[in-house]
Amino acid sequence: MAAGGFWDAFVEEYSSSEVYWFFPKGSTVDTDQFREKFRVFDLFEGMIWRPDLHGEILRELRSEGLSSAGAALPRMIKRVFEVMGLCIVESDQPIRITNIGKQFLDEDSGPSRVLDRSIWRYQLPTPVNDSDVTHGIALHPHPFLVEVLLRGMLEISAEEYALFVARSMKPEDVEKSVERIAEWRGLKENERKTIRNRLSGTVLQTIERNRSYAFAFHNCDLAISKGGQTLSVRHANVASLERRLELFKQRAPLYHFETEKDYVEFIASEPETKTPLEELEHYVDVSDVENAVRAFKKLPDEFRAGQSVEDFEKEQFLERDLEQFLARNMELIEPGLVFKSRQYQTATGPLDLLGVAANGDLVVIELKKGRASDKVFGQIARYMGSMMNEAEIGQIVRGFIVAREVDQRLVLASRISAENRLKALVFELEDSDGKERWVKIGSESLL
Repeated sequence: MAAGGFWDAFVEEYSSSEVYWFFPKGSTVDTDQFREKFRVFDLFEGMIWRPDLHGEILRELRSEGLSSAGAALPRMIKRVFEVMGLCIVESDQPIRITNIGKQFLDEDSGPSRVLDRSIWRYQLPTPVNDSDVTHGIALHPHPFLVEVLLRGMLEISAEEYALFVARSMKPEDVEKSVERIAEWRGLKENERKTIRNRLSGTVLQTIERNRSYAFAFHNCDLAISKGGQTLSVRHANVASLERRLELFKQRAPLYHFETEKDYVEFIASEPETKTPLEELEHYVDVSDVENAVRAFKKLPDEFRAGQSVEDFEKEQFLERDLEQFLARNMELIEPGLVFKSRQYQTATGPLDLLGVAANGDLVVIELKKGRASDKVFGQIARYMGSMMNEAEIGQIVRGFIVAREVDQRLVLASRISAENRLKALVFELEDSDGKERWVKIGSESLL
């Protein structure tokens, strides 16, 4: 294609959409002041996120000399904190600082390993950034930029970023971005000016206005340097960055998150990258049957234990059906038990069902599609421990493991404690009068 035709097509494509990579505004994340602002949020951990608290936080920020902005600032910067996985802030709920939020506060000033980790895992879309301006994008922005840098002379200008990177829609667009940057660098300045003028009134101006927040985000990578108008890779870091990118591309799929809280918990508590088996376990844990089946198909045969895709899918639907049934019939687990939540996010992952007993106890319920082995003991113990951090003073946390069969190893593992706080229940799907229904057929105290 002739040069004129190449750039005509580019201008037409660029002008046809207002979608771009969005990073929440409110604070640039690569500064020491960002950490100090988060320290203010940490002072309010456990307090209920309500409008009156917003004012208290704003006054504290101002008293520390950290901002002179208006009343919207606490809401804006809490979104930035959430994007980085540092805290969970929901309306009318206590502010929760995550495990990596606490690690971030414990670090020395300057570059942060916590933020370096978070930016590699940030993806589009998630519930914290899903909007009209991100519609249709499906990628991890920072690894995409890293690949462009590694293939494009190790440096990119703010203008090149706005024109050829921040509009990319999928990982495969890297080739197109690199090609366009190379073509752009071959133009004369008057030719570039003509193209910029043709893009006047497009989303380019918005991207350029927000560029400081985007560059601060990418600059959290410990292997990247930020100049006034550039991002670059240090030559000494090229080999390690190439290895990190390759590992990331092998193990980091895009995930579906139902809520903002799901996303933050994932960023805060999961490994930086996932093996295919870890990916499968994630989707099984959150009862996402469609993605669980997709992950199961990617497993090598030796990890499938002879199970067919059809049988695996049937089991997943069966477990989800049992979960839905029990959510509507909590009294079958325990008389007086009231449903509170499904797939409740804790600091160690999502638990299947959460209820409140007649006496006020918090009750954790974990479901297993077949035989409940000793592995589930550690899993539910972690969930119960997490809920103890959320329980009110004097409130007891108990648990139930629900399965179609209880492995004797689970019974043996549970004998480490004499307190009767955990039970295993056996439910079976019975066919009576032509109708299938779940029936409780056994119970055994475990903990």
